[in-house]
Amino acid sequence: MGVGLHRLAPLMVVVFSGLFLHEGFPKPLIIGAPLAFLGVVLIGMTSHTDAGLDVTGLLLALLAAVMYAGCTLLQKHLLSAGADSTTLTFFGAAAGTVALLPWTGSMIHAVQTAPLDATYVVPAIAILLSWLILGEVPTPLMLLGGALCLLGVLVTRMGWRRRG
Repeated sequence: MGVGLHRLAPLMVVVFSGLFLHEGFPKPLIIGAPLAFLGVVLIGMTSHTDAGLDVTGLLLALLAAVMYAGCTLLQKHLLSAGADSTTLTFFGAAAGTVALLPWTGSMIHAVQTAPLDATYVVPAIAILLSWLILGEVPTPLMLLGGALCLLGVLVTRMGWRRRG
């Protein structure tokens, strides 16, 4: 279930930007966002473990999506209020560094033993590990959901012109 929830974060940013930052809801957004959300729902409906619904994983994925959306909205607000982008980037990196400090030892070991090209294969390895460890084999419905997510994002990015 958590596989699709991270896709909610950009949708949350778009909807909350329209509501709280008064960015509005243009036609491509009104059409594309529901398409992408439908894709997330389809992926979520087919993602499960042998033990059934993983509520802890679901809640953690939802928390991550909400935190991402909240941080993005805060950043957009601060930038529009005149904050310096370099300062915001520094504080974001500093906050991430502090949050990850407990894993410094394992990170150092992983970096020392990783081959130079390891970072380029991260997405493929993540999919493979999800399949091998979590048993998350993409179903046709999940693939359809992923395609709808991408289509929804594509539609929201289209520059539709208003008729004069």
